[in-house]
Amino acid sequence: KPAFDGIIQAMSGLLHLTGEPDGAPSLAGVFVPDHVTGLYAALAVLFGLRERDRTGHGGATDLAMLDSMLTFLGATLSEVADHGISPQRTGGKVRRSYAGTYATSDGYVYLAPMTARMWAGLTDVIGAPQLAEYYPLSTGVDSRMAHRDELDKIIESWTGAHPASAVVELMATVGVPASPIMSLEQILADPNVAHRKMVRRLPVHGGYDVHVVASPLPVDEGTYRVPPPSAGEHTDELLAELGLLDPAQGRTA
Repeated sequence: KPAFDGIIQAMSGLLHLTGEPDGAPSLAGVFVPDHVTGLYAALAVLFGLRERDRTGHGGATDLAMLDSMLTFLGATLSEVADHGISPQRTGGKVRRSYAGTYATSDGYVYLAPMTARMWAGLTDVIGAPQLAEYYPLSTGVDSRMAHRDELDKIIESWTGAHPASAVVELMATVGVPASPIMSLEQILADPNVAHRKMVRRLPVHGGYDVHVVASPLPVDEGTYRVPPPSAGEHTDELLAELGLLDPAQGRTA
């Protein structure tokens, strides 16, 4: 059967676990199974090369998109199989940790006050010291998850009165990890992305350039000066390598 990215999202549980609790299942915003399976394929090739170098023998890889995505379920699958817990969609909240998305006056931010010290910093910034009792530094007993809805309302009443940039800046002063929910336009203008040279211009056939995401791994800079091959550009070359092309007579069956 044909397997497109969305089909595997549906079969692997990713679609079921994504979206608001009272809403419909939601596709991820980008193609995940397609890329994850490609990365596993590259890793499998490296395993095969290492085995060849070690033993002198090659190997075979049977890699499925569904198998690749199931590895992302991790402890969530164990919760179902071992404890009968049925995980539900949580929207912008992290399922097992106190972190999530909050509205601001001009967008959204993601806050992750994971530790007791971070929580104390957050309660200080938002002017709600009474909330420290839900994760006191003195005992380290974290009771926030049991009161999450009411705590989130208090936090969001504060974030909603400030722009996202101010929320992130203030949280940084007390060591609370925070980030605005960035649009792709903002990502293109992000100085971090520019510093890491993660957006490049690549020539393509036809005499013009396109913007592409760069490799996160070190590659020869010449890579970004060569256009990707056009359809069929290397067909004869590859057939000749396989002995399926007679230069004098053309292609053979």
